[in-house]
Amino acid sequence: MANLTPKLLYLGADTAANVVTVSSNTGSYSIIKNMNLCNFTTSAATCNVHLLVSGVSAAANNNAILKSFTVAPNETVAYNGIVVLPANSKLYLSQANASITLSISGVEYAT
Repeated sequence: MANLTPKLLYLGADTAANVVTVSSNTGSYSIIKNMNLCNFTTSAATCNVHLLVSGVSAAANNNAILKSFTVAPNETVAYNGIVVLPANSKLYLSQANASITLSISGVEYAT
């Protein structure tokens, strides 16, 4: 039986990691409804967020959701674009240091 579950998909400040991984079951997916990026330092900070499907590199420009995205010191930015992550895909976060905390909210559909 399938379940559609609203949830916090990620909260953290990884420097280079797959922060959301969608089930590999056929028909599964996640929908990102909101991303908040909080720079808790006194210097501007930059990050990248990429959607990875099988065989795609995190450094590719054609899968960037946010590329070289700068958040001002001590500021929070809300990204409200809806992104669908298909089965067996990942959301990848990279930043030079752990200056930006990213929170991702959405729904998960698992079969």
